[in-house]
Amino acid sequence: MLNNPARQHGVANTLFVSWRGGVVGELREPVPDMWYLDGEWVSNESPGARDFESLVRGFDAGQVYRDLAKGTRAILLETASPEESGVHAAIISLTGNRLFLRRIVDKDAVEWLVSTVK
Repeated sequence: MLNNPARQHGVANTLFVSWRGGVVGELREPVPDMWYLDGEWVSNESPGARDFESLVRGFDAGQVYRDLAKGTRAILLETASPEESGVHAAIISLTGNRLFLRRIVDKDAVEWLVSTVK
């Protein structure tokens, strides 16, 4: 999953963002910086997307950056298929139309994320 080198280097166009069981939008033109991604957020305008945006826009990005438990978790998908496995992420901020997040790939870190971050 997400093994496409073009995707890993920020060349890909879109990753789908799944939150609390459903796709809520897209991360377009994601730019990587180590484990972090920053890209253009495009909502799918669903009720879940509105809830996601409302929650994430209220985050204090500095606090979430220092303590991911103060953020929310999502899954990044290459397609909008809910059956597809993806990469876990901690959402740090949504400022304007820029979504900033940290990818979580280590097995123990994913377990911590799933059990701690809502």
